[in-house]
This record gives sequence, C-alpha cells and structure tokens, in this order.
Amino acid sequence: MKGLSLVAFLTQLEVGLTYSGPRVSDDNPFIESFFKSVKYRVGYPKVFSGILSAREWFARFIDWYNNEHRHSGIGYVTPHEKHSGADILIFERRQITLDAVAAVHP
Repeated sequence: MKGLSLVAFLTQLEVGLTYSGPRVSDDNPFIESFFKSVKYRVGYPKVFSGILSAREWFARFIDWYNNEHRHSGIGYVTPHEKHSGADILIFERRQITLDAVAAVHP
C-alpha cells in the first residue's frame, strides 16, 4: 500500500490550496481586519495579567465592537444595527439629510 502525498490527499478532498506564505495578511482578511481593530483599540493592554483579565477585556471589546463601533464595510452602522434591520431606517434618514444638504448647496 502506498500513501498519497499531502497535496494529492488535499486535492482528493477538494480542499483549495493557497499560495500565500505564512504571516501574509491576505490569508484571512476578515480576521486580519478584526485583529487590527483589537490592536489599535484604546486601552488594549498588549499583555494580560491572566486568563480572567483577558476574558473580561475581550468581553467588553466584543460588546463595543458589535454594539457601538460603526463599520465602514457595512455603511457605518454597527453589526447589531445591521443584523436587527435597524440599518434600513438609518440609511433612509441619512439619505433625507444628504438630499436636504444637496438642495441647499447644489
């Protein structure tokens, strides 16, 4: 019995291969963007005193990230607003404001 090479095995499983090297930011752009938000957040301690302090800090961060932080990729609304459907009213009100300003300053 002869074993398959890793590449042949992954191809057989229909796993897509990536050609980016290690520590390349295009490997997972979503987690890279999230990690940048973590690193540049005011108050990020860089070193935690223990697992409990890390869990507490990240619980507060995740709450802020989902309920307060306005994301550019989803039209400057929070993920909570987007998932709850509140973004529709926000976008309508925003458009009314933009139309009013455009009417005053064409």
